[in-house]
Amino acid sequence: MDILYNGLVLGLLISLQICTAYELIHVPTDKSPCKLECPKNSICDVDVCRCVNGYRESTNGTCEPICEKACGAHDKCVAPDTCECEPGYRRGGPRNKCLPICNPSCGNHEFCRAPNQCDCRVGYMRVNGICEPQCEQGCGRYSPCKAPDVCSCTMNYEWNPNSWMCEPKCEPKCGKNSYCKGHNECECLTGYKPENATKQSCYYVMPIWLYWAIGLFVLLILGIIIGTIIYHLRKGRAIDYYPNSKFRDTRKIIDN
Repeated sequence: MDILYNGLVLGLLISLQICTAYELIHVPTDKSPCKLECPKNSICDVDVCRCVNGYRESTNGTCEPICEKACGAHDKCVAPDTCECEPGYRRGGPRNKCLPICNPSCGNHEFCRAPNQCDCRVGYMRVNGICEPQCEQGCGRYSPCKAPDVCSCTMNYEWNPNSWMCEPKCEPKCGKNSYCKGHNECECLTGYKPENATKQSCYYVMPIWLYWAIGLFVLLILGIIIGTIIYHLRKGRAIDYYPNSKFRDTRKIIDN
């Protein structure tokens, strides 16, 4: 009888131990010690939400990833040590940076400044929707601006560094006292006449008034010379007329 009773008690105790172990293993979730709803990439630690490894708490209370090497411009840290370009950008270039995407692509002498925003490069300015080169000093007539501060002459014109402008080109070159008026067309300077039909060489032609001036000057000199000669001739004759006279001043000689 005692043996039966002891067996029942022992069986009951063993059953209680098994149930207690089962309850310890399968604890209901509503009996968890953490009552907080932790954000993404965090765990609950004794009623405190803590970010998991590779994340840190941000100013707005969420857990943000940590990138040991800081991401660049328009580049965002999306996971631990993982950067990703912002929308409208893609990674490229020699430094593997996030560059803006322009669709359609930018034209000549343009670059993509921001997503779908093209701008002219340095030295260019948008004119009628096209980026044109700019020359600060100006190129003058017959000389369009080919590149920033680079002038280029049109056909049949050549650059003259002295006048800083494009001038007509003549082959062969115009000669003395002439200049290139147009393509292979020489012209004499003012006051000169051509020596031949091509006007490659010209000679000086004095104006009529200069001839008159020279003529009058020659006449004046001749008059002075002739007058001087006549004066000395008369003076010499008056003295020789009285060879025995002691007077050299003929004005003091009185005729008898």
